[in-house]
Amino acid sequence: MDYNGLSKRNHPNEKDPYQVKVYDLIKENAYVKPYVLKNDDVSIIIQSNNLLSFKEKMQYWTPTRTKSTQLYPKGTELTVSKDKTFRNAPTTSSTKNQTFKKGQTYTIFENSIEYNNPANLSNGYKVQVSG
Repeated sequence: MDYNGLSKRNHPNEKDPYQVKVYDLIKENAYVKPYVLKNDDVSIIIQSNNLLSFKEKMQYWTPTRTKSTQLYPKGTELTVSKDKTFRNAPTTSSTKNQTFKKGQTYTIFENSIEYNNPANLSNGYKVQVSG
């Protein structure tokens, strides 16, 4: 609700509500598929001043959780699920200089690093490879 606040235009039944655009951006660029509540599942009242009210129901639980691919702590050990080329710096313009083969194990060397491009919704990690 950061944009448009409690304005009626944030109602999920309105044409192109802002939050749908945000979820679409996440799905397209952050490599996760967030669970989106169905319009009928959300209890929203439109008040006489055209502001939204959530007084009837303030908490919602989804049947699945969206696993983040960007919150691995230092020391996490992972295995490559398919051949993957890694970059040498936390930027999408950096050189792809190392290909790890499916099954290769690596360890997160330090906490995540945000990419320097605000349009890129992912983080980078320094990794250490066994061998």
